[in-house]
Amino acid sequence: MKLLISSLLALAAGIISALFIPVGEGVNDFFIQLTRLSINMGRYIVFPLVFFSLAIAVTKLRREKKLLQSALYTAVIIAGSTVVLVIIGVTVTMIISPSRIPLIVETRSLFDLEDQRNTIMSIFPQNMFTLFTGNSNILLPIYFLSFILGFIMYRDREVSEPAFNLFDSLSRILFELNMLISGISPLLLAIISFSFFRSIKAIPDRTMFSNLIIILAVSTAIVILAIYPLVLYLTDRKTNPYKTLYSLILPLFHGLISGDSFFSLSMLTRTMKKNLHISRKVSALTLPFNAMFAKAGTALVSSVTFLTILKSYSSLEITLYQIFWVILFSILVSFTVASFPAMGVYTALYMLSELYSRSHTGLTDSYLLIKPAIPILIGFAVLIDVATSALVTVIVSRKCNGE
Repeated sequence: MKLLISSLLALAAGIISALFIPVGEGVNDFFIQLTRLSINMGRYIVFPLVFFSLAIAVTKLRREKKLLQSALYTAVIIAGSTVVLVIIGVTVTMIISPSRIPLIVETRSLFDLEDQRNTIMSIFPQNMFTLFTGNSNILLPIYFLSFILGFIMYRDREVSEPAFNLFDSLSRILFELNMLISGISPLLLAIISFSFFRSIKAIPDRTMFSNLIIILAVSTAIVILAIYPLVLYLTDRKTNPYKTLYSLILPLFHGLISGDSFFSLSMLTRTMKKNLHISRKVSALTLPFNAMFAKAGTALVSSVTFLTILKSYSSLEITLYQIFWVILFSILVSFTVASFPAMGVYTALYMLSELYSRSHTGLTDSYLLIKPAIPILIGFAVLIDVATSALVTVIVSRKCNGE
């Protein structure tokens, strides 16, 4: 409770300072650097914590014969939530009807999709030790190696028990270190929220995006306050779903303000254990996987935004073909941005623009239309992604522990 109150106060301080206290360009640049440092601090322990905790989780779940069940539940819920949320976002967009955004001249952003193309290849480098010094945005190779080690440690307990105990000890130590880092989250949130709202304040004409923001806000409210509580209630009618959501306030704010799914993973790991009492073996398996692939929020925001872009580039109404195209490709693209924990939406919109422009001329750089509003879009996307990650973990825990 103390951490929640202090975090909310710090968040309020950051917002008020950003909106009402004038600062010079030099001070603003200093806070941008300080924000990057704060996000790095929040992500500092994530990769080693995943590596040592996942191996233990896989070993324990195999011993309990629940590994396959847990993995299947995770994959199915992620896929299902992505489809449902995109349909919700598109439906809200069609009901409210997106306003056209005036076409503006914007400098083309140079996208480096090398990380995306190499995500699978990076699982098997020529030297396995390079996994520990690789790209800090690519978690999949570490996840895969840890999964394999946990899978093997199950086979021969006499040989693997010393390694199992070492991994277990390091996992617990790193969790305590994560508790220490997450304990200073109020300070980090104050700094990050200042930069976040300064970036929103710096948008030249925010009214251009007001309709889009309303659609995203309504969609987010429906998902987090109605759909997800209903799903939680159906999986456990004895537990008030809104109490569960209340426990997730801090991770949700971390996602909204930072726009970084790995930064949010640190607080989410703490919350799952301390507030929701989810077993370590379940959260260690699902949370990092969700941080990479549970991108229902990214898919929702991408679909809503790209429909708005299409509406802006044409005087005609959006066709049924365009709606189905956006639904399909928003879902597919969302599963390919695992190596972009902080820029998933912008990358997804770039990919949608490139794919759509192959059959429609003049739309190659259409994603640039919403470039000024990117901080807001990323905030909405990661907020829902964090909620989805928590939902998946809670449901998997209930299913596996209840059967």
